[in-house]
Amino acid sequence: MTRLFLTLALTFATAIAVAQPNQAQQEELQQRLADVAERLELTEEQKVQIEPIITESFAQQQQLLRKYGIDPSGQGGRPSPRTARQLRGDMQDLRENTRQQLDGILSETQMEEFARLQDEMRTQMRNKIRGGR
Repeated sequence: MTRLFLTLALTFATAIAVAQPNQAQQEELQQRLADVAERLELTEEQKVQIEPIITESFAQQQQLLRKYGIDPSGQGGRPSPRTARQLRGDMQDLRENTRQQLDGILSETQMEEFARLQDEMRTQMRNKIRGGR
């Protein structure tokens, strides 16, 4: 009985730790929000409207990386080609979902700039996963 309790407690503690972003991830998220606000020249109202969308998108990205066994910090091994293809597809779906949510909030010019920003972030993530290549 004690063994079962310890196993459940450890599993629960691990799940909580994985679900909560660490300090580096929080800093990365705050930097991403600042970059988006600056690059898109957001109004205060737009900042309030998009923050939960960007925050959720970031959390889902981190979750997808962990799902495929990739450390979001870029540490660790490179994924197999099959894993990379699966991840790429899931990330494309997430990016499209994020764009759809932002479409009613941002102007056409801002959406174009956001697409460029997403491309830059995708390239940075790809380089981080590949070990800085």
